[in-house]
Amino acid sequence: MLEQAPARLAPQINSLTAEAAQANDATPNTQAVTRPRQIAGAVRRPRNSSKIQRPFRAANASTTAAPKGVVATHRNLFDHLGTLVRRFGYDSHSRILNNMVLSHNDGLVQGPLLALACGGTLLRTRPLDARNVGPLLDDVYALKATHFITVPTILAIAASRAEHEDYFSGVEFKHLVSVAAKLDPSAWRKAQDRFGTRISNIYGLTETIAGGLYCGPDDASHEIGTVGVPDDMDAMIMDEAGAEVAPGIVGELWLRGSNVVPGYWEDPGATAALRAGEWLRTGDLAIMNPQGYINIVGRVKDMIIRGGENLFPAEIESFLIRYSKVAEAQVVGVPDPLMGEEAVALLRLKPETSADEDEIREYCRNGISRHKIPKYIKFVTEFPLTASGKVKKFELRAQLIRELGLEKLHEMRTA
Repeated sequence: MLEQAPARLAPQINSLTAEAAQANDATPNTQAVTRPRQIAGAVRRPRNSSKIQRPFRAANASTTAAPKGVVATHRNLFDHLGTLVRRFGYDSHSRILNNMVLSHNDGLVQGPLLALACGGTLLRTRPLDARNVGPLLDDVYALKATHFITVPTILAIAASRAEHEDYFSGVEFKHLVSVAAKLDPSAWRKAQDRFGTRISNIYGLTETIAGGLYCGPDDASHEIGTVGVPDDMDAMIMDEAGAEVAPGIVGELWLRGSNVVPGYWEDPGATAALRAGEWLRTGDLAIMNPQGYINIVGRVKDMIIRGGENLFPAEIESFLIRYSKVAEAQVVGVPDPLMGEEAVALLRLKPETSADEDEIREYCRNGISRHKIPKYIKFVTEFPLTASGKVKKFELRAQLIRELGLEKLHEMRTA
């Protein structure tokens, strides 16, 4: 533990201290929002909450289709806030640094709503941007944050490019939490080892308010490479017929709990497809290991069926990103007249590196089964992203279908 702040942060700390003193006599600004202490750390519920059934609507951050309006009840919201407060030890002394956009539930629910629920302080200092990673990490120490909530992309950049290792060494700091997207195991280990703090990983959807499965912060649930175990929810992995599969078998993840929303705004068809009785069909493909930890391997709609064999893009992406020159990989399926579908790999290379298709194919031949090697390999400089930083795969697929001249074949298969 550091007893004294790093010298490089002294000007920033002095400036923020002066701003905080001025804020005590003014209305709260966007840097810090405070609430009074709550009794025994409990989440305060609204009066007559049973009469107010739908406190807010949010758009889900779909990567496979256009967003839908998600309707949530007070019980959904407050039950889930209670789970987060209990699991991560939020209270009136908590200082939550979360700069995610407020149009995404991980920004809204695990930001201002969570701070209001526990009576803590919300810190919003600068836009969540790859160019701000260094200053953002400095904010964790300078503002005495107890919790830092961020996305895998920021953690991966921090592990590779950050100038220091002491960002989370303040005596107040408790939990570093990754949300909103899959956390690559290699980046996970690298960040933990470099910064000397455990990274917890939350899996959830807008349809579960924010979370549902938790890898950490406790030892019992923490298994790198997984999304951990459910908390205040039940989880099953189901086959296409709606039967539960055995550990080690891939199926669709179903969840049940009081934080599961009733459905979509003015969309009864989508609501019917979402629910199976009390269960939420997440649309995510998952596998449970013998120890009970769950791993997400892809989206049902992302799965590529090539010649009758199922290909999971997340598996191929994880392999490609391990290549020394690849910074980011996305795999999508496009129609093929012979095989039904073929895989396309889109790769963003690391700065000051270069590679060609032959080099990538040779790497693939030495590491994965032949039928998993993408038919097409393309290099890009960026990917289209949702507001929460997820790649819009449906846009990638549509663009590739146009570029490869597969429009007629696509229309035949979707007619």
